[in-house]
Amino acid sequence: MTTSTKRTKDRSVGTSSKASAGVLVDANQSGNLPAFLSESELANWLNIASGTLRNWRVSGYGPSYCKISKSVVRYPMKAVLEWLEGCHVRNTSEACA
Repeated sequence: MTTSTKRTKDRSVGTSSKASAGVLVDANQSGNLPAFLSESELANWLNIASGTLRNWRVSGYGPSYCKISKSVVRYPMKAVLEWLEGCHVRNTSEACA
């Protein structure tokens, strides 16, 4: 009798599990991270809507991205991690909207 393994979604950066899109989310093992993320993969990883990423691109907020074609956008993992590092704040008065 065979058993199936259920994959769980884990969006936290400090674990070694994979998100549903197959993205390794352990930032400590950067050699295992994908070079680029699609819009849906990044949205899933950050636990936000894809529309939020689209809004951020229009407003100039969020990580830098590569426009491959009219409808294809990819986010370099290096740019995403650098952007996240810049988002660290110690208190709410440091946070920018």
